[in-house]
Amino acid sequence: IGIKTTITKERKLWMYRNTRIHIDKVKNLGTFLELETSVGKDELFATKEYEYLIDSLSLNRFPKITKSYSDLLPE
Repeated sequence: IGIKTTITKERKLWMYRNTRIHIDKVKNLGTFLELETSVGKDELFATKEYEYLIDSLSLNRFPKITKSYSDLLPE
C-alpha cells in the first residue's frame, strides 16, 4: 500500500488510575493532550474517572479534535 505520511512526535505519558494521559509534541502541528481511559468491567466508573479528569484539567474550554495527526497536516 505504501506510506502516506510520516508523523514525528515526542510523547510524555502519565497514568491516573485507569487513564493514560498522553502529551504529544507533534512536528509542524503543535502540542496535544489525549486521555485514554480503560473501561474494563465497570463502564460507569470509567466514565466518571474520565469526566473527573476533563473537569479537573479544565479541558472543556478546548476544542476536541477527532482527526488523526496525519489528517491535520496541511496538504
